[in-house]
Amino acid sequence: RGGALTIDEVKRAEEKLAHCRSLFMEGTGHMLHVDRSVVFAAAVRSFLREVS
Repeated sequence: RGGALTIDEVKRAEEKLAHCRSLFMEGTGHMLHVDRSVVFAAAVRSFLREVS
């Protein structure tokens, strides 16, 4: 998908890191918080609720 990590690398991280979360957002680039601001904000809020 052209991200910093391959899908296999993400899966390995999720297996090894207890509190690892990943989210794939189609149609975004490096400015995902601008390109998909509503989806990004919802994901951040969800994560913060989990760790608070």
